[in-house]
Amino acid sequence: MSELDCLLQQLALAAQQHPSGSLARNRFLSKLFREIQDSGELASYRSSCPRQLQGNYSEIYAEALQRLFYYMTQRINDYTPDKGRVIQWANGQLKWKFKEAVRDWKEFDKDALILSLDELEQLSCYWVEENLAPSLSEQLIEIVKEDPEGIFQQTYTGKNPQANFRYIALKRNIEAVSWSQLSQELGIKLVTLSSFYQRCLDKFALLIIKYLSE
Repeated sequence: MSELDCLLQQLALAAQQHPSGSLARNRFLSKLFREIQDSGELASYRSSCPRQLQGNYSEIYAEALQRLFYYMTQRINDYTPDKGRVIQWANGQLKWKFKEAVRDWKEFDKDALILSLDELEQLSCYWVEENLAPSLSEQLIEIVKEDPEGIFQQTYTGKNPQANFRYIALKRNIEAVSWSQLSQELGIKLVTLSSFYQRCLDKFALLIIKYLSE
């Protein structure tokens, strides 16, 4: 096993020794993610990017990485040495996260709507509960509220700066405003808002982990 492989395995196993969300666990995870990014061994999966999206490859890949690191944050305990090298485990998950990112770019990047609001409201409550983004923890809400670098407020959907991640997250999680109310207030379809919100959670996962570890 190479020196890098030993280090990655040590960091992964060390993170597992601390409770989820703890400062120590987040520090080990942040170090693990930096080492993985700097390793030069992450698969590119460029050949899996559709021709029409090749111009957006960098953005799609960056989003896939964020999804990977968010997944690893949630599932780091799933890794065991008998699964092989950490980088192999990461690349296996990255393959699926890249496919997910490509799929979402195809479906939502142009703010195109497949369902109207009326059609969506006719769907079952189960579908809505399963597909709309979940609530955030109090700790994450505080980070979004503080928005240390102003990134959350600068990231918005459509042409409406008010429809930014920070505003939507606080409305949903502090004021408990419904998706339907937000949709009417911002003039943006419900499906688009909820999808944008979920993509932001994936996109900002690594940044949020950094804030939690500071």
